[in-house]
Amino acid sequence: MTAHNIFETISSQYFQLTNSEKKVADYAVIHQQKTQFMSISELAEECTVADATISRFCRRLGLTGYNAFKLELAKTS
Repeated sequence: MTAHNIFETISSQYFQLTNSEKKVADYAVIHQQKTQFMSISELAEECTVADATISRFCRRLGLTGYNAFKLELAKTS
């Protein structure tokens, strides 16, 4: 991850995301604090997407996976 935060990355990648990935991005931006403490299954359920969509979303942002995404969220709060 570069010097800028995860929300700048989401913003710059937003229009390349699939509709399902946009649901995840929108939820994460609106519910920043809550998202960092959710399991991948809980987030998938809240966004009405599959667990695999969350993993794909994280990789598209240049992260290794969901745990890396949660760490990046924690860094911004």
